[in-house]
Amino acid sequence: MAALDRLDPKREREGIWLPYTPQPDAGMRVRVASMASDRYQRYLREHERERVRELHQTMPMEDAREAFHCEAVAAEIVLGWEGFDGQDGTPMECSPDTVAPILKDARYRRFKSWVLTEAMRDANFNEIAVLEAAKNSDAA
Repeated sequence: MAALDRLDPKREREGIWLPYTPQPDAGMRVRVASMASDRYQRYLREHERERVRELHQTMPMEDAREAFHCEAVAAEIVLGWEGFDGQDGTPMECSPDTVAPILKDARYRRFKSWVLTEAMRDANFNEIAVLEAAKNSDAA
């Protein structure tokens, strides 16, 4: 009998480290939380209406919604990163103020797409995956 997949709320909320490999030897990784997490959903409920209205004062409604979505992902989905350097070659701090402009910039749409894909991939936050990883490390 096959087991049902169960999502791990802690993994959904606290995120998991995933390799970001636009350049295989770059050593970049990102800590990604689930878009289904209670924390992200709460952020949307608590901030969307007011922030979109605020943004809409300076841009079309569709752009305001997209900008808010990037801000929400920066605040609650991208929880950390390693190996990301700025233009001057120094490590970039991972904070909503740093991440949101990157997500809003069309030149970085591959990164944004990757983050969204991983944040929606249930298998990343699956309790079975955690148990299998633990079994495999015990067997080694």
